[in-house]
Formats: sequence, structure tokens, C-alpha cells
Amino acid sequence: MEREYAEWRHAVEDSIKEHRAKRSIRPYNTGAMAAARAAPYGANSTVVPTPVQRASSGIPLTPSQKAARDNTPKELPVFSGLVEQWPMFITAFERSTATCGFTDDENLLRLQQALRGPALESVDHMLLLPDGLTEVLDILRTEYGRPDLIVDSLVDKVRRLPPVIAERLDTLANFGKAVRKLCATIRASGLEDYDCNVALLKELVAKLPAERRLEWARYKVKLTRKTVGEF
Repeated sequence: MEREYAEWRHAVEDSIKEHRAKRSIRPYNTGAMAAARAAPYGANSTVVPTPVQRASSGIPLTPSQKAARDNTPKELPVFSGLVEQWPMFITAFERSTATCGFTDDENLLRLQQALRGPALESVDHMLLLPDGLTEVLDILRTEYGRPDLIVDSLVDKVRRLPPVIAERLDTLANFGKAVRKLCATIRASGLEDYDCNVALLKELVAKLPAERRLEWARYKVKLTRKTVGEF
């Protein structure tokens, strides 16, 4: 469970960092982009190729990429548009692309096979275009990678959980895992309004059995700020 949580947390942090980086980039200059694509990736070049650029620019695969193709599954996990699944999906896509040196054509095919439902409907018109990969990823990131959407989806998931039953440890474990993921995402996103949401905190406390609520009541007396993170 700890390993699963750590992988998920890192995926969320990477997704949020990427979202912020995308927002800080100015609108594309098509002339500059064309020049960058035409520039050679030589020793004196200032152009740093991304994994996708490396895979589609004619650069031969490295020995490690060739070896990785024999040991790394080419298939991506299915993504149907559930926002909380986006961080793990995009992390799997980017890591496998960098590790195996997949080309744009290969990545478009992988996305065709992995996307379902609303996620597929958002980009199906671009998946058949040979140069559609960048726009496909931009659309998916905009629709599913925004930090506020991810936090909202996790809040809804926690709210839908049944109350914790004292005699059933599995209900406490499921509740704790969901709250832990929510708190980690709030911290990574910097969306402090969620952390200070009094109504949400009351909802979380109400799901606990009486003994656990009493423990929380004793603990919160020591706090200067009663937040979801402290819960």
C-alpha cells in the first residue's frame, strides 16, 4: 500500500508541475517552433529535445531504449476520463516514451488503444493525423490535468465513501487511503482553500465512529489551525 501511495503521489506531483510549466509558457511561435525542429541536435545546439522530439526526429534508439522495448509493455493503462486516474496515466505515457524511445506514430497508436469514453471523444478527430500527437496531449491535459479538477474529483470520491465502521478495519483503511491521497494532492497543488474548508472537514469527521471522533476532538484542541491536512 505504501509503494502504491508513493507512486501515485509522485505521479500527481509530476502532473501538477507539468501543468504549471505549460501555463508559464507563452503562446507558441510557429516560426520559432519550425526553426527548432529543423535545428540539429548537435553538441553545440541549444535545443533540448523532449522525449517525443527525440523519438520522431530520426535519432537512432540508444542501446538502453532498445533493451527497454523488450522488457517494457507497449500498452498504456486504459483511460476513460476519470480525472483522478489522469496522473498515473500521463506518467505511464511519458516514462515509457522516454524509456523506450517511442515515435509519434507509435504513441498515437498507443493512445488509440488506451483511450475510452469521454477521453477518446475529446481527441478522436486528432488521433488519425500524423502530426496530431502534441495537440492530443494538450487537449487531454487541459481537460483532465488541471489541479483543481483532480482535487475536486478526490473530494467527491471521499464524500461518496460510506461511514467508517469500528468493527471493520477495511472501511477505516479505505477511508484513510482516500483522505491521504486528497491531502497529498492539496499540498502538491497549493490550493489552500481546500485545506481550510470547514464544511469538508466536518464531513470527514462525521464519517468516523464515535471513538475516533473523540480522538479528533482531543487532538484538534492542540492545533492553532484545524485543517483537512491535520485531520
